[in-house]
Amino acid sequence: MQLVIGFAIALLAGAWVYNDAQKRGSASALGWAIGTVGLLIVFLPLWLIIRPPLVTSLCAGCEKYYHGGVSFCPNCGQRLVRL
Repeated sequence: MQLVIGFAIALLAGAWVYNDAQKRGSASALGWAIGTVGLLIVFLPLWLIIRPPLVTSLCAGCEKYYHGGVSFCPNCGQRLVRL
């Protein structure tokens, strides 16, 4: 029973790391997730230390914040111009 609970915690942590890495634009999100499931005690703290910053920008059309390097605003759909 303890092994099942430990594996479930590792899977949840792996899913969280994968989603966080995707939001932050990491090209190796799947690798981080697999590493977290396999060696939770090593990969989770390592990811929390070296993960890239979350880029937050403001849309000129709807004036709402969005995350990541998207081409269109996820709130209003306006095409975003990169500077």
